[in-house]
Amino acid sequence: MGDAFSLETRFAVVGVIVALCVLPLVLLGEDGFAQGVAKPAEGSAVARKVLKGMATRMWLARLLVQISEASLFAFFYLWLRSVDPGLADGAIARVLLTAMVIGALVALVAGGRADRTGQPVSPLVLSSVGAALGLIIMALAAGRDGAIAGYILFGLSTSAFLALHSAHTLRVLPDSARRGRDLGLFNLTNTIPSLAMPALTLALVPSLGFSALFVVLALLALCATVLLIGLRRAA
Repeated sequence: MGDAFSLETRFAVVGVIVALCVLPLVLLGEDGFAQGVAKPAEGSAVARKVLKGMATRMWLARLLVQISEASLFAFFYLWLRSVDPGLADGAIARVLLTAMVIGALVALVAGGRADRTGQPVSPLVLSSVGAALGLIIMALAAGRDGAIAGYILFGLSTSAFLALHSAHTLRVLPDSARRGRDLGLFNLTNTIPSLAMPALTLALVPSLGFSALFVVLALLALCATVLLIGLRRAA
C-alpha cells in the first residue's frame, strides 16, 4: 500500500480484508459433525504411542520455526530500515507481500508433490533448511539487495512450512476423538513465541546487533530440521 495512505486508513483496510476472508466461513460453515458420519475407530495402543511421539516432534519443530517467524515479523521493518534508512514503507510492504505470495505458491506445489510421492515430511525439512539459509544470508548481508534476498528466502520458506505443517498435523494426532484439544495445544506454538521473542531480541540486539539474533534464529530452524528428519525416519 502506498505511502500516500495514512496509518489509520491502512489499519482499516487490513480489518476489511480480514473480515472478507472470514466471511465465507461465517456464511457457509456448519457447526457440529455431519450426520451419519461414523466415529473413526481407535487404533492400537502402540499406534497411538507412535503418533504421540510424532506429534510431539511436530509441535516442537513448529514452535522453533514460529519463534523465528514471529521475531522477523515484529522487527523486520526496524532491521531493514537500519540497513537502508531511505527505504520507503511501501517498498518494505512489497517485500513482505512478495515473500508471502511466493510462499503460498511453493506450499501448493510442494503439498501436491508430497501427496503424489507419499513423503509429507520432506517439504517441511526443506523449508526449515530454507528458513535457516535465509537467516544466515540476512546475518551476513551488507546492503539492501542481500538483505531483501535473504528475507524473501526466509519468508517463502516459513510461509510454506507453516501451511504444510498445519496439513500434516492432522495426520499425526494420536486421538481422533480429541482433535479439538490437540489442535488447541498446537495453537500454543502461535502464542508462546510472542512471549519468548521480545526477551530473546532484547538480550541480543542491543549489545550484539541483529546479526546475532539472526544466527540464533537460524540455529532454532536447524533444530527443527533435525526433529523433522527424525520424524521422517520414524514415519
